[in-house]
Amino acid sequence: MTQKLFTIVFLFLSVIAIAQSTDLDKNYVEAKFVKLPSKPILNDADRTFSVASLNSEVLTQSFSQYYFESEIHINGFTKLNADAYIYIESKLIDVNIINSEVISEAKSSTDKDGKVTRWTEYEAQVQYRTQGEVIVSSVDGSINEVFNFTKERGKTSKTKKSYKEADNFRKKNNVRALRTEFVKNVIDNVNLRLENLFGYAEKKSKFHLWILDSKKHPENESHKANFTIVKNAFDSMNSYESVDNIKKEVQPALDYFNSIIAKYPEDNRKSKKLRYASLYNIGWINYYLDNVEASKEYADKIIENGNSKSDGKTLGDRSNFLKELFATNETDTRHLQIITEDKSNYYQSGNDGQQVQGSVVEFNPEEDSDYSFSFAITASGDTIPGYVNIANINKLSNSVKLYVKDLQGKVVPRVLAAYEVDLLLLGNGEKRYTIPFKEATDAINSSTLGRASNKFVKRIYTSEKINLYEHKSNELVIMKTKAKKGFSTSSAGWLMSFRKKLDNLIEDSCVDLKERIKEKDFANNTESLIAFMKAYNECE
Repeated sequence: MTQKLFTIVFLFLSVIAIAQSTDLDKNYVEAKFVKLPSKPILNDADRTFSVASLNSEVLTQSFSQYYFESEIHINGFTKLNADAYIYIESKLIDVNIINSEVISEAKSSTDKDGKVTRWTEYEAQVQYRTQGEVIVSSVDGSINEVFNFTKERGKTSKTKKSYKEADNFRKKNNVRALRTEFVKNVIDNVNLRLENLFGYAEKKSKFHLWILDSKKHPENESHKANFTIVKNAFDSMNSYESVDNIKKEVQPALDYFNSIIAKYPEDNRKSKKLRYASLYNIGWINYYLDNVEASKEYADKIIENGNSKSDGKTLGDRSNFLKELFATNETDTRHLQIITEDKSNYYQSGNDGQQVQGSVVEFNPEEDSDYSFSFAITASGDTIPGYVNIANINKLSNSVKLYVKDLQGKVVPRVLAAYEVDLLLLGNGEKRYTIPFKEATDAINSSTLGRASNKFVKRIYTSEKINLYEHKSNELVIMKTKAKKGFSTSSAGWLMSFRKKLDNLIEDSCVDLKERIKEKDFANNTESLIAFMKAYNECE
């Protein structure tokens, strides 16, 4: 074989090797930028907001004071107590369970021998309705957004093998848990909508470049080297800084990928694939450097190249959307100096947690003689230490405010609902219990929906059979030891039929006591009711 023929054969084999080795691999780069809002507030001075929670007490009593206000955020804005450009008003009402049940279904299967196996599957279903809305408005009337959260919702457990497992799911999704979940979900939803409409949140986005993964290909080393140039440049990217320097750093890589397009002009599949990689890389690098015209141009070239036209369409659509967003925000970049401040001081308070108009005073219960260090024993068995206002202890009803220390050691108010607490041990030695009953005023309080609910009470008399409690110093509550709820003797029913109600509490075997009730031996007051209870305990 002559030297000339050998050279021709070698070159021919080299071409074949190249043509068969253009595997592409995804290599990832991370871009950092500021997400631009769909409804921007163009005047920096107007980027302020305040929050007002008009949520019902029955819904939010498990949360600390100002919890809702403190959890609402808009990146790029200053949060104020009042006098802000944007006003966010929350009006959440309640969560009501429509239906809560465990459904069973008999199942059976027959094997190849005709043996029948039977079993039962269980599924818990909870249907409930949430009520409320959040209104977002501006002082000039240009903003008027209403986020509606009134909706019927449902939860269904996975199929369970036992009734107990399904029933645990049902019990777990009780009204207390659903209320807590609802409030937190609303907060997350509102924050997401506010961010999309007005916010300037920092974002990170990973995207890939197509890099040769064929060691025998002559462009392999250059492909990898130029990817490293791009990655190193993007690693130094900052959301709040100009990308002008990064554009200069990646230019050699852009020039290299662009040179590949002319270097491999053939119409065969491997050449088109290599050109596609260059077009794709150049297009997305420009997109994340905010060069939307260039990214649009290369999106069209990807389509013209004929390899993965859908990628070209995706890049073109994203580029057009970004161009429109730039026009709306009157900018040509997603790299901006953004300031986010919180001047609301929602957790700083004075005069028992009330905000002081004009100035803010941090409240310290340790220095207030009306407050005493106490302990709340919760229904779940936890012990929460905190300061309680002893001066107002007889006004407790369906919640108690404790001043506790947060993770940073700062004293913050925390509101505990009565149904979350079993016992309140006060610093002055007194105790407050919680029992379910319908307060006399519940008849005109729509938030309770006529149901018995847990409230704080002072225990006056206790025995094996029956107990007497006092609620807010002016209401007596009778509750039998093993009963599920108590009865207020100030309710209309007890005031109108006192003797009949008293008689219904005791067994028919207590003949003498029933006769004393009939003879009007007992009155609706503390001393007389204690006398009745003592007599009842002596009844066999």
